[in-house]
Amino acid sequence: MLADKVSKLKFLVDTGADVSVLPKHYAPKADSSNELLLLAANGTKIATFGKKRLTLDLNLPRNFTWSFIIANVNQPIIGLDFLKHYNLLVDVKSGCLIDGITKLTTQGKYTNTDSLTSGVQKIKTTPYHPKSNGIVERFHRSLKQSLRCHAPTKWTESIPLVLLRLRTALKEDLQCPSAELVYGSTLRLPAEFFETPSLNVDPHEFLKNLRAVMDQLKPVATTSHGNKIVFLYPALETCSHVFVRHDAVKKLLQTPYDGPYLVLKRTEKMFIIEQNGKQSTINIDRLKPAFFENSHHSSAPTISPPPVAVPTSTKPVPGFSPLSPVPPTNSTPLPYVTRSGRRVRFNSHYF
Repeated sequence: MLADKVSKLKFLVDTGADVSVLPKHYAPKADSSNELLLLAANGTKIATFGKKRLTLDLNLPRNFTWSFIIANVNQPIIGLDFLKHYNLLVDVKSGCLIDGITKLTTQGKYTNTDSLTSGVQKIKTTPYHPKSNGIVERFHRSLKQSLRCHAPTKWTESIPLVLLRLRTALKEDLQCPSAELVYGSTLRLPAEFFETPSLNVDPHEFLKNLRAVMDQLKPVATTSHGNKIVFLYPALETCSHVFVRHDAVKKLLQTPYDGPYLVLKRTEKMFIIEQNGKQSTINIDRLKPAFFENSHHSSAPTISPPPVAVPTSTKPVPGFSPLSPVPPTNSTPLPYVTRSGRRVRFNSHYF
């Protein structure tokens, strides 16, 4: 944007315009001329009203005299014909105009060319001040007028129906209600909830058929989904010994079941067993049947030490007497049996 010091006009420098033009108000009494055909960038025809010669002072050492075409535009424009005739270059990066003869420049100002060419004026809106937004202002005006039409009650009671009316109202510019743009279909109004039936049915015939259908209905047995099936070992009915689950806090490496214990008496839910020499009543949920390898078993399995061979007879050894010292032998010692039944053999090297 360059300013002329003589006419005080602000010219828009546009390298995409083939000719230089002035707005229509510089020749208000002139009629439309058919001598010049001026087209816009989109191909539409622009009306022209003759020419006007101006001398411009663009803050350069020389003046520029040029015949501008008066057209139906909003802003004076310096086009490519003016720049080419006077050998002027446009520096877009620096925003200045360079004289190709004197190598001097004049500084310009950037402007929004889209708003000037289309005639659009930008208005800033804020969310906290709806008066600057025309759409919100018009909606509030319609909302207030609709609320005044209702009875003098609380406006909070009338606002649901008022908003429903505004959402279902037909808009002239869209040719459809605003609710249809959001949901894809129109909203059902209160008067449209009940539709008249299309079939003419006799009430007496309908009542007769309804009674016949209701007589054919039969009750269905209810089911309880809260009863859980608890697993029980089938062998608990015949086993002689059982294991008892240890429900207390277990020690390190302690087995989950204790036993086996002898079963003295059994019922549907409880078992009476012999536990540590006493009779104990245990719930069946804590029991697990015990099975033995041999058929003959006692109340509690015991582990017997390995048999030791005993000589049936002794023969006198020549040269041996009870008072004589026993000669050392190289026989290996017998294995030691622990209380749990394991056999431990010690290495004779360490004895």
